[in-house]
This record gives sequence, structure tokens and C-alpha cells, in this order.
Amino acid sequence: MKQIYRSTLLLATMVLLISADIYFDILVPAAVDIPAHISSMAIIDRSHSENEVVNVLEKGLLSAISGQGDRLSKYCIEGAHDQILSYNKVKPVITGIVEKRPGTALDFPKPMEWFEVVSICKQHGTDAVLSMEIFSRQYVDNVAEVKVGFRLYDPAKKMILDEFQYYHGIGKGGPVPGNDPGAIVLNTLNTDDALKKAGYIAGSIYGKRITPFWIRAERKYYKRSKRDPNMAEGARMMEVNNWDAAVAALQVAIETGHRKTRGRAAHNLAVVYEITGQPGLAYETAQMAWGKYRNKASREYSEILQMRLREINQLRNQEER
Repeated sequence: MKQIYRSTLLLATMVLLISADIYFDILVPAAVDIPAHISSMAIIDRSHSENEVVNVLEKGLLSAISGQGDRLSKYCIEGAHDQILSYNKVKPVITGIVEKRPGTALDFPKPMEWFEVVSICKQHGTDAVLSMEIFSRQYVDNVAEVKVGFRLYDPAKKMILDEFQYYHGIGKGGPVPGNDPGAIVLNTLNTDDALKKAGYIAGSIYGKRITPFWIRAERKYYKRSKRDPNMAEGARMMEVNNWDAAVAALQVAIETGHRKTRGRAAHNLAVVYEITGQPGLAYETAQMAWGKYRNKASREYSEILQMRLREINQLRNQEER
């Protein structure tokens, strides 16, 4: 048993010595396609109950939790606004409109009438209305959690383009499982700050749903193979972002190296091509690394690149809308 454990540990150590991770930023498409005729949207808050009893309870809860009389929903709206604005294709307008809706803030109310949507668009010079229609929050066990729901109204086609509700939470112990992995949690957050931050991030999450956004991509590459100097040089050039030198060295390794070295060099070359904005060539090279040189990691990487090519095509359509 000890021998098996040592062998497994040795194998894992060898893999770590041979391979490593490289990181770079990629733009990913929005989940919802915004029609070409929409270049601006008015953002309103429709998450407040018309039930005065509910309002009193919510206000009392907020005062007890955060020590302030205004509502936390405005931070969620700001988060959505800032994320949409960062894409620089659709202009978001915070209107300051706060409307009451039937029921509580836990479920979607009946949609707005279209004459209301048209009126808001005319008043603020926009093509659509983004309405936050659910917003509730709680702070339990050092976790600040909000429930949020948005609707996106298109008055030109009289269509609700999107209706989406979700939870987001942060806490002193770290991110709540299942939430946005990009959320940064500060251990020093007090209850007030945690609720504000949870609301703001929840808004930005919805903004990412309707606009393309940047994420940090992670790819594996090989640092060496069979003491091949060209392979090692190519890896070092990757580590210092000297892509031309990396390509030159890796191509020599593919031409002159052992089969395993050729596979690893081809895999690295595919990573370089992806980083330098040549995803089609990256896909072809990763296929070669797996199909011709039998580098197993390149099979999975080929699938990742195939998916990435579909994303790029979707992005192109969203950019050209």
C-alpha cells in the first residue's frame, strides 16, 4: 500500500514538474442577444411592494441590518449599469424611477403595460427598459445574500427579451458555493458593506448576462520534454510573453524532436496561437498534437478550442448586430 502511495505521489510530482498553467484574458459572449435596434436602455426599480405592511417590515429589517433608511436595491442597479456601460455598445441610463408592484419582492409581478414601457423610453430617450422586479436580502451566519430578478422590455417588438431571477451571496468565510467565481470577498466586511457588495455584484452578474464580458482563461502547457532544448526554450519564451520566439522554437521541436516531444511542442504551439488571437490555427494544431502525435491532453484541449470557436462566432454576431 505504501509503495502504491509513493508511486502515485511520484507520478503527480513529475506531472507538476513537466506541466504548468498559463493565464490570459478572453472575451465571452452574452447569454442573451440584444437586437440591433436597441442601443440604449432605461434602468428602473420595480422591486418595491405596494403592500404597506410589507414595506414597513422591509424598512425595519433594513434599518436593523444596515443602520440606514434607504434601500439596498440601488446598489444592484448600479452594478448592472456599470457592467453594461463597460461593454460600450449599449448605453444604460439610471432613471431613478422607483415603482411599487403587487405582492412581495420574492417573485415576479405581472409585467408592465406596454404604454408604460413606451412612456419611460420616450422620457429618457432610450430604446428599451431594464426593470429590476425582484430584490430581497438577508444576512444569516455571516453570509449576505440577495435574490434578484430582472426583465428586459423591448417596446418596438412588444417583447420581453429576458426574464431572469437568481441568488447571489458573499460572506466572511468566502464566496457562497454556486455563485460567481469572480466575486471578491473581503474578510473585513461588516454587515452593511457585505449587503451593499452582494447587491452590487448581483447587479453586475445580470449585466454580464446581456453584454459580452472578459474572463480569465487558464490553459496547461508543457515546460520540458526529453531534455529537448528547443522545447524548453519555447516554454521559457511563453513564460515571458515572447510569442514570436516561442513559435520559432516550438516549430523546431516539432520538426526535430521525439514523438512525445513533438506532441507536447504542438500542444504548446496551439496555446500560443490561441493567446495571440489565432483560434482557428490553434484548433488545427491541437488536433495535430492529438491525432498525429498522440498527446492525450491535446484531445481535451481540442474540444475546448472547438467550443471557443463557437463562442467567437457568437461574439462576432453580437458585435455586428
